[in-house]
Amino acid sequence: MNKKRITVICVVIGLAAVCSGSILFPVLQVHEAERAGALDWELSGGQVNGKNFVDISFRCLDVRRNVTEVSCLINNDGTVSLSVATRGLPHFASHEEEPYRIRIPDLSEGYQADTLPEIKKIVLESENDSLVLWEDEVTVDRLTAQMFAVVTNDKATLDCRIDALLTCFGVHGWGAQQMNTDGSNPPGFGSRLTETDAGHKLTVSINGDVVLYEKSDALKELQKYSCILIALIDDLDEVTWNYSFGEIEDLLHFGASDADAFLGSEDSGIDLKEYGKTASGLQRLMDQIDFAPDVFIV
Repeated sequence: MNKKRITVICVVIGLAAVCSGSILFPVLQVHEAERAGALDWELSGGQVNGKNFVDISFRCLDVRRNVTEVSCLINNDGTVSLSVATRGLPHFASHEEEPYRIRIPDLSEGYQADTLPEIKKIVLESENDSLVLWEDEVTVDRLTAQMFAVVTNDKATLDCRIDALLTCFGVHGWGAQQMNTDGSNPPGFGSRLTETDAGHKLTVSINGDVVLYEKSDALKELQKYSCILIALIDDLDEVTWNYSFGEIEDLLHFGASDADAFLGSEDSGIDLKEYGKTASGLQRLMDQIDFAPDVFIV
């Protein structure tokens, strides 16, 4: 075999290897604990013989990735830790529409129903996220889970957690975004937390005229946000909102006593702070104030 033929064969083999590698390369992109922001999920629960079970389905928001496995660890206190593994699809491969479904507890995996602890909480774990999906027979929606994770993140300062909550609310989009003289966009809001003998007070200033809502609707939303903030932030007992309509400045003071009136007789006697102690409690508050979870997901 002459050198020219050997060279041609080597080139063909090299091209075949490159093509095969490029097609199969996404398969090597494995995430053992996929972040929650890349996943969509649905939950439904029930009871068998007086014990809780939860059915969960997962799928990737990126259609070029599939869920390949869901690891499940049931702890003695009834907390279930989940981690979702995903893998990229080979180029030109068709996407599988079926979600990955699991049941907790899955008795087919060898668990004995009579020795299992009662399932009380289900948490989705990843490298950067820890979201409560289900707790005390309450399904926690994505936004509520994100907000509870934000406020319980001990690695962030209190001011950062408050600003993250305000971002979850969507306050940054209330005012018209007019550019600064240097071409940059101003922040949509500013917050300041002060400490008094009675507790913490929070002041939030919305920059520019409110354009997202009519005034009556805006006031109702601010009352909802105030309930959530007071419930979640330790020692916070009052929120003041500075805003303007038609270049006329106004403000709203909202304290814990105002929350009792806002929530109504159904929650009479319940301490607002109790709602903020668990993700399921926060979900009950979100449902009580009719907070729209799909509006401000970031």
